[in-house]
Amino acid sequence: MVERILVRTVLYPNYVKLPPPLSLEDQYAFRPTGSTTVAVVAVLQNITEMLEENDHVIVISMDYTKAFDSIRHEAITQPLSILEMPDSIYNWLVRYHEDRRHVTIFNDCSSKVAIISAGVVQGSVLGPSE
Repeated sequence: MVERILVRTVLYPNYVKLPPPLSLEDQYAFRPTGSTTVAVVAVLQNITEMLEENDHVIVISMDYTKAFDSIRHEAITQPLSILEMPDSIYNWLVRYHEDRRHVTIFNDCSSKVAIISAGVVQGSVLGPSE
């Protein structure tokens, strides 16, 4: 719940104010109305418009689904530093991604502690959406 409030009140308002090189106008993740479905509809709309003036259209598509499993935490938190937000919220976001660990427990046996320095928390609204 805290994540959702933070995203709606701090992050979304910042996204619309980003300067052109960082603009998210053509992005569908991290937006209140963004989704995979909306992205596919936009691509189909662009293709349809291009076909009105061209005989054919070449589409190159890439799937970055697993890319977010390997993104370093610094690459997530560093761009947040340019956004307008209270230092306490920025520091909370940095700490949210820092010092993550994982242990698996099964039948009273525990694995070694694994330090996680990359990836986003599955199901987190602070990570990429669908």
